[in-house]
Amino acid sequence: MGQTSYYAGPLTEEEIDRLTSEDLAMLAGSASVVARTTAAGSAATPSSSLEKLVFDSERDVRRAAGHNPSTPAAVILRMPSQNSDGTQNGEVSEHRLEFLWAELESVPVDRELALKVADGRYEDLHRVALARKKSVSVDILTRLAASYSLPPEAALELAENNHIQVRSSLAANNLATIPTEVLVDLADDAAPEVRAAAATNYKLPDDVLLRLLDDESAEVRHAVIVHGHLSYDVQHDLDGEDESRRSLQERLRSHKWSGYGRYPEDDGEESPRAAFLRKLAGSPYALTRAAVAQSPETPIDVLEELAGDTEEEVTRAISYGLGYDTANRFVDGGYNFTTIWWYRRRLSRTEFSKLLNSPMALLRALGAARHEAFLQDDPEAMSRLARDSAPIVRAAAATSPFISFLDLVELASDTEETVQQAASSSIIDWLRRQQEPHIPYEQREHFENNWLVRMESVPDGVPELLGKPNWNELHIDRIPVGWFGWSVGDEELELLANSGSSAVRAAVASYPGPHESRCSSARLTPKVLALLLRDEDSTVRERALGNTGTAAVSLAASSEAPAEALVHYARSRNPDLRRAVAANPLTPGRILANLVRDTEDSVRAAVAANLASPGEALVVLAGDQSEEVLLGLLANENTPQAILEQLAIRPADYGEAERHRRLAINASSPAHVLARIAYSWSGEIRELVAGNPNTAVGTLEILAFDENPRVRAAAERRRQRD
Repeated sequence: MGQTSYYAGPLTEEEIDRLTSEDLAMLAGSASVVARTTAAGSAATPSSSLEKLVFDSERDVRRAAGHNPSTPAAVILRMPSQNSDGTQNGEVSEHRLEFLWAELESVPVDRELALKVADGRYEDLHRVALARKKSVSVDILTRLAASYSLPPEAALELAENNHIQVRSSLAANNLATIPTEVLVDLADDAAPEVRAAAATNYKLPDDVLLRLLDDESAEVRHAVIVHGHLSYDVQHDLDGEDESRRSLQERLRSHKWSGYGRYPEDDGEESPRAAFLRKLAGSPYALTRAAVAQSPETPIDVLEELAGDTEEEVTRAISYGLGYDTANRFVDGGYNFTTIWWYRRRLSRTEFSKLLNSPMALLRALGAARHEAFLQDDPEAMSRLARDSAPIVRAAAATSPFISFLDLVELASDTEETVQQAASSSIIDWLRRQQEPHIPYEQREHFENNWLVRMESVPDGVPELLGKPNWNELHIDRIPVGWFGWSVGDEELELLANSGSSAVRAAVASYPGPHESRCSSARLTPKVLALLLRDEDSTVRERALGNTGTAAVSLAASSEAPAEALVHYARSRNPDLRRAVAANPLTPGRILANLVRDTEDSVRAAVAANLASPGEALVVLAGDQSEEVLLGLLANENTPQAILEQLAIRPADYGEAERHRRLAINASSPAHVLARIAYSWSGEIRELVAGNPNTAVGTLEILAFDENPRVRAAAERRRQRD
C-alpha cells in the first residue's frame, strides 16, 4: 500500500480480504471514490474511519458505510434515512434501523416488533437483546419467557428480571435449552409464585421437586402435587394426608393435553397410570374415588365398580368424566396447558363396546349419549340401546344423531316420562331445523372458526400456539339428531301426528313445511292437519288452528275441513287461507256473508263465485268496484238474473270479453243476454253461447250459419238435444 500507482483500479475480493485495518484506514482517507467505497464496505475498517465515511460527499460511499454492520449504531442513528420528499434514500440499512434498539438502550423498541421477536421470529441475538432491554413492558417479557425458541443466554437474563410474572413464565417453560441451573435457582426464588411455576416444569430435577413438597407456601405445595412430575408411589402416599389429598384429587381430575386427540389403540396393554388409578379406586375417601372416576384414563372395568359406589359424588363423577363434554376444564397460565375443557375423553372401539355392553345402566347410557362414529357403522347397536330395559339408556339413545327415525318415534311414545321428553325434544328440534333456511357449508360461520373470540378468557398466546388444528378431530360441537339424512315424508309425519307425546303432536301441528331452500320431502298434508284439528289435547288443536301453511290452505278448500277450522281460517291474516274458505262450498253462509267485506279482492271474488254464498251477499257484491269480484258473480249460477243483466250492459272496456265468456258459460244467464253476446267477435264466446241451455231457438238458428265451424257444430248439437 505504500507504493504509488498512477493507474489505480478496483481491488479484487482476494486483495480486499488481505487488507489490514491500517490499510483500510488509509483507503478511507483517499481521494479516490473507489478506495473510500471499498473501506466503507469492509467490516475490518476502524470505527473512527467509518464515522467519517457515513457523511462522505459521495452517495456510494455513504451507502456502503450505512450498510456496514461494523458501523457504530450511534453513528447510524445520526444518518438521515429519508430524502426531502419523505422517500427512503437507501443509504441506511432499513433492517439495521429497525433493530437499533438491540444495540442502543436509548432507542425504544416498537411493540409490534417486540411481540414478533418474543413469539420466536427473527434471530436468537434479537431475543437475547430483548431480554436485556430495560424499557420493555412486562407482558412482552413474560411472553418471551414462555417462548418455545428461547436461547439459553436470554433465559439467564430473564431469570434475573425483577418482575415475578417474567420469572414465573420462565420457570414454567419446559424448553430443553433452558439451563437446569436456571430452573433450580427459580425453584429457590423468594416469590412463592415463581417456585409454584417451577414445580410444574417436568425438567426440574426430582430431588428439587420433592423438596418443594415441604415448601412453606401452600400455593407451592399445591402446584407440586397438581402439576409436578411426581412418581405414582409418591402420588399414592399423598392420599393419606388431608391437605395433600385435596390437591391430589384435583390432579386426578385433570389430564395433560396431548394434542387434538386420536382414538386409543386396541392393543390390550394397560398404561402405568391406569394401574395407578385402579389402585387408588379403592381409596377409603369418597372424593378420591370420585376423582378417579372422573379421570380420562380410568379403565372401563374400574368405572363399572365405581358405578355401584354408595356415594353420589362418585357416580356423578363418572357421568362427568365419560360425558360428551370432557372433564378437562383447566388451563394453566402461559403456554403450559394442563387441561382443556373442549378435549373430551377418547375411547377405543374396545372401550366403547365395553360401555355399550356394560351391566351398569349408567355406563350404557353414557355410551349411548356419545357421538362416537363407531355407532354410525352399527345401526343394530343403536336400535338395541333404543329398546334397553333401563329408561336412562333409552333417554340417552334419543339424543344420538345415529338413531333411526322409527326408533325415535317409538321412544316419543315411551311410558317413561324422561324418555318421552328426551325423544320429543329431539323430534321438535329436527322439525325446527327443517323450517330454517339451509346455509351452504362454505358460507357458514362455523363454531370452530371463531370459538376463541367467544371464549370468556383466553390465555396469552393460545391462538398462536394452536395454529391450524385438525378441527375434524376436535369435536367441539354436538351433532343434532337426524343429521345423517333421515328420509321423512307424508307417512312419517303422519306417524308423528299419532305420537303418544302431545308435545310432538303440537310441534307437527305448528309445522308449516320445510324452508324453500331445503331439499326435504317432510311436508304436512291436509289429512294430517285435519287429524290434529280433532286431537284430544287442546294445545295440539290450538297449534293446528294456528298453522297457516300450505296444508292449512289445502284443507280450508277441501271437504275434510272441520267447521270450527273454517270459522278460524276466515279470520286468519293469511289471505290465501281466507280465499280458500271463501271458495269452499261447505263454508257456512254466515261466514261467507262476513267475507264480503274482506279487504282482499281475491277473497271477495271467491265469495262471489261460491255457489253456497247467500243471495244477500251476492247483492252486496254486485256493487263492488273490483272487476275480479264482478267476474266472480258472472261465473256463479246462483247470481240473480237482475244482477247478470246489470253486469251484461256495462260499458265496453278491456274486460268485456271475459265478462261475455263467463255469461256464456253461466247456466242462469237470461236468453236475451245470451242473444246479445251471440254477436261477439270471439268465436269461443259464440261457441259457448251455442252450448248454453238458456240460449233461445232463434239465436241458435243464427249461430247455425256462423262462419266458424266449431260454432255451427255447437249450435247443431244443441238443436239435436232439444
